[in-house]
Amino acid sequence: MKNLRKQRRRRKSLKISEINLEVVQNYLRLPIGAGSEDEMELQMYLDAAKHYLVKYTGLTEDKIEENEYYSIPVLMLVAEFYENKSIKGSRYVNAIFDRFIDLDMVHHL
Repeated sequence: MKNLRKQRRRRKSLKISEINLEVVQNYLRLPIGAGSEDEMELQMYLDAAKHYLVKYTGLTEDKIEENEYYSIPVLMLVAEFYENKSIKGSRYVNAIFDRFIDLDMVHHL
């Protein structure tokens, strides 16, 4: 936890590759080291969020890594996956999330 705080003091945001389970647990306000089941689930959501961002934008992983602001939509996606595990849900897409990832979108679906 101390290392995470030091990282935050040094700069404002994290690169995508620097987002790990500790960052995710802190973002979701979960206890660090919550347990292997939770950690496996969170890692799965983190991997899916990163993959989704690459596929949605059409950018390469390297290009996404250059922009630290992409850490925010990745964390937003992880939170969405973690908090809403049902396939039944609203069709509402967070407008802030949309604006973040539409900035550099290579292709429009």
